[in-house]
Parts: sequence; C-alpha cells; structure tokens
Amino acid sequence: MNGAEIDTFMLREAGFKAKGVADAEALADTLVIRDRELDDRWF
Repeated sequence: MNGAEIDTFMLREAGFKAKGVADAEALADTLVIRDRELDDRWF
C-alpha cells in the first residue's frame, strides 16, 4: 500500500471498529483492493 491507501485504510478500520464491526481490518482491506481496481459499485 502507498501512503494514501494506508491513510484511507486506517480511517476506515477505525470507523468500522467504532461501529462494532467484527472484522474491521478485513473489510477495510477489501475496500482498498476495490479502490485499486477502480470498482465504481456502491451500496
């Protein structure tokens, strides 16, 4: 991961943890991969 990806990952992980998401790290990592692939899906 580059610096921007790490920053985004950390913010997402902290947000997920604050909301009580059980596997916040894995979810944040999945979103980094999605961002790299320029996946424009949203839900």
